[in-house]
Amino acid sequence: MKSLSILFFSLFLVGCTNLPAVDNITDTPNVPPVPVVDEQQEEFCGSSTEGFCSIDGDCKTSGCSGQICGSRFEKELASTCEWRDCYSEQDYSLLCGCVNQKCQWHK
Repeated sequence: MKSLSILFFSLFLVGCTNLPAVDNITDTPNVPPVPVVDEQQEEFCGSSTEGFCSIDGDCKTSGCSGQICGSRFEKELASTCEWRDCYSEQDYSLLCGCVNQKCQWHK
């Protein structure tokens, strides 16, 4: 009977060690915080191919939402057809143009 009691007590202790960690201040399980994305604080998310250019006229936008800045000498790139607010170059005061002989988004 004594061995059976020790066995149950041992199983009880093993089961208790698998409980989630508890924060000492709030007594709640330690769960990582969920990041909050403030869409108004999101950065511009268009992309640049950095293809060759000598003047701004050598650069053009492509992609279904106009979010890609590339060279007119490159094959036009396709993208998924979705709109995200972070694609709006007007909201970020950006232009697709030639900087250091590379087509890219710039102020």
